[in-house]
Amino acid sequence: MFRVLVVDDEPSALDYICNIIKMKCPSLTIAGTAENGKEGLDQYRLLWPDLVISDVKMPVMSGLDMVKAIKEEDEEAQIVLVSGYQEFEYVRAALKYGVSDYVLKPMTPANFVAAVAPVLKVLEQRIYEQRKRLVRAMVMGQVVLTEPGREAAEGQSREPGRAAAEGQPREPQGAAASGRSGERPTSYLAARDNIRKYFPEERYYLAVIRENGLPRRFTGTYEIELISEMENTIFVYGRDEREALYICPSKALSGAEFSRMMAKEAERRNEDGCFVTSVMMSHSVETADLGQAISCLYKSLNSRLSIGVTQNFMVSVEKGAEEGPVKEVYSREAMKSMERSLEKKDYAMFLQTLWDFIKNAGEAEYPQLRLERFVRQIAAKVQQYLNYRGDVFEDEMMFEDAFYDAGSPKELYDSLKSIFVRYWREDKEAVKLDSPEFLETIKDYIRKHLSEDITVSSVCREFGLSQSYLNLIFRKHGMEAFHSYLRNVRIERAKEIMERNPQMFIKDVAMMTGYKDQFYFSRIFRAVTGISPSEYIDSLS
Repeated sequence: MFRVLVVDDEPSALDYICNIIKMKCPSLTIAGTAENGKEGLDQYRLLWPDLVISDVKMPVMSGLDMVKAIKEEDEEAQIVLVSGYQEFEYVRAALKYGVSDYVLKPMTPANFVAAVAPVLKVLEQRIYEQRKRLVRAMVMGQVVLTEPGREAAEGQSREPGRAAAEGQPREPQGAAASGRSGERPTSYLAARDNIRKYFPEERYYLAVIRENGLPRRFTGTYEIELISEMENTIFVYGRDEREALYICPSKALSGAEFSRMMAKEAERRNEDGCFVTSVMMSHSVETADLGQAISCLYKSLNSRLSIGVTQNFMVSVEKGAEEGPVKEVYSREAMKSMERSLEKKDYAMFLQTLWDFIKNAGEAEYPQLRLERFVRQIAAKVQQYLNYRGDVFEDEMMFEDAFYDAGSPKELYDSLKSIFVRYWREDKEAVKLDSPEFLETIKDYIRKHLSEDITVSSVCREFGLSQSYLNLIFRKHGMEAFHSYLRNVRIERAKEIMERNPQMFIKDVAMMTGYKDQFYFSRIFRAVTGISPSEYIDSLS
């Protein structure tokens, strides 16, 4: 519900507008009323509504002067003016201040609804974007409410120019923010109300499902955030395309229904030849606990994900994220053995020890983060023994690609092997890296098989490459990583199909571009283009 302030000096006109809102605008609620511009400005500063409906000519302070004052304090304020034909010059002046729209008298309900409709779209888009920012902050652990009486965690300050929860005053911004540009400590109650603004239900079910390894963390993700459509009941967010955080109102589904839905979703993702890690809250959580619960989900995911191992965990806010027992894989012994191999320049033995360690780590469900630490330690040893002077940033990207793309311990080993072999310069694939013709061959293969289930693994098998080297080939020629390239090519093909045949069903467009799930395709399309497939089709007419 969006909160509205109605300003008019004529009681009958004020009642008329309020009745139209009550009868014809279900997404609006009246936050307050005022009888002149001065009172309207005071009410705006007190209530900070989402929308102002105001007459133009009023005593004490005109609607025009009120608009100017409001816009100086909140440039994002949404205002619709009501005026007579003889007052149109006032409206013309108000438009310069950024008034959203106007309605001419005599006003009909249809005219009013038509004027407000575009404003509602703006407000809905804002809520959508700011809810995404709030969830991103919660995923990063920046919004975890503290106990009442203490300051909330850093990152909980309100978004500038937005309303607080239903019935709560919003903190002023800009010129009204006491000279601090809105950067003030936020109380527990204010932070709680901010969450309730975007998640108004009392309780929510939560789960996060991730395909393959953790997101890239050091060299930039080269990916896009994945979010649900605005009208979806269940809000979905992902740090990249391979992840989905589900925030489901408890009124929408029962706990058993949500569990079954998550089990089916994890099973569906597991069918694509990858491993899946899913973590679910053991029970629904209160809105005020969303930040803590989401942080708990991600701590569990990040600490327990193991390359090549499909896992399902239940966690609770009370117990927090538990890492679970970690089996011993004798990393010290493996490190010493590999160091001896380096001293003897016995690279075959080095690689055999590496494979044995990675295979054992997979069998022991060894967490990816621990395995990464071991691999980076041994990489530093190799560079030290061989006096390696290569590009450190390029090396880091290759290591991240190896862990990000690997669907099994064997795929991880193949990628790491190609990196280590590169250190002692016996890589037979290196000659291909300087060939634009070879890159074009790969791109041509992708174009011809775009409707099929192309993955980084299938392309690597086709051309006999490791995943790390496939990404290196693309980056060496000034392009994004393979995964990003494939996604962008698919979306461009989808746009071409829709432009040729706007009447085609979106699910068919998805299938023709290699996406089995229409809703997943829609989320990817929006993330890349900024609009949904249906909105893109509408823009063509």
